[in-house]
Amino acid sequence: MITTIIPCFKCANTIEATLNSVLNQGISSHVIALDDGSPDQTLEVLKTFEDRAQILTGPNQGVSGTRNKGIGLIQDDWVQFIDSDDLLAPDTWADRLACAEESGADVVVTDWADFTNDGQIAHGNLSQRSTDWARLHRAGAEVACATSFWAPPAAVLYRRWVVDKIGGFRTDLPIIQDARFLFDAALAGAKFAHVPKIGAYYRIADQSLSRSNPVKFWRDVLTNIRQIETLWQANGPLSNNEQEALLEVYSSAANSLLRCGDAAFKQAEDQVLRLGGTLNSKYRIGSKMAGLFGPSVTAALFQLGRTLPSHRK
Repeated sequence: MITTIIPCFKCANTIEATLNSVLNQGISSHVIALDDGSPDQTLEVLKTFEDRAQILTGPNQGVSGTRNKGIGLIQDDWVQFIDSDDLLAPDTWADRLACAEESGADVVVTDWADFTNDGQIAHGNLSQRSTDWARLHRAGAEVACATSFWAPPAAVLYRRWVVDKIGGFRTDLPIIQDARFLFDAALAGAKFAHVPKIGAYYRIADQSLSRSNPVKFWRDVLTNIRQIETLWQANGPLSNNEQEALLEVYSSAANSLLRCGDAAFKQAEDQVLRLGGTLNSKYRIGSKMAGLFGPSVTAALFQLGRTLPSHRK
């Protein structure tokens, strides 16, 4: 009924718990665990599950390429992607399938909880997190997924036709490929539905690319929103919601890349101005300083703070 795809890289210490959280759902699943050329004992741990999961291995190609190998092996009507250090909550598949049956949804998204170690889950004192459903209902799934609507892969269940239509994860967006996949589902016309209870546990790791390399993260964001704008432009004039979404993301990228001392801030700034937006005075001072002294020097000398630049029409 559900094909589960798990990309695995250097996860010998976590993959057993991840696989058990999938296999203990009590619902039939074709589990595909793909070792992405791990240099540790990951493959050895995976082999202990060969009687219950399909185990594949190959040279390292990144999380998107590895997931895409699994997509080519889908056998079921539903697809679950889960990272090798995250966990499914008990009985969450039953909740998601019941929600899909009732709502006719193609993408079912649960709430989730962030954790840093397995003991936190056992104590049951984690905060429940949800995504921006209000924006999805107000502005539509495409605009929401282009901006503030996100959930970890473990919290999302996709109908197979959606995955087939998207075709795979973007290998040119190594950090935010999962967010882009949600947008592509919305672009494909998928209907979204919400299970308002914890269905997944999302491990927070300091070594993740989004945390350890903010420049790469925000460059990914900039590349992604440019691609989304191109897709929207191909369908006709931008709607007010689409233009506001573009201004929001371009502004966030400009501010964040300037704070990081990366020259790509100017590319994002140019897009804000092209769309008729303006950036606040604090940002404009930083941008001028970057022109005089260079972005890296400016980032060290001028702390822009945490507030994102405002934009207005």
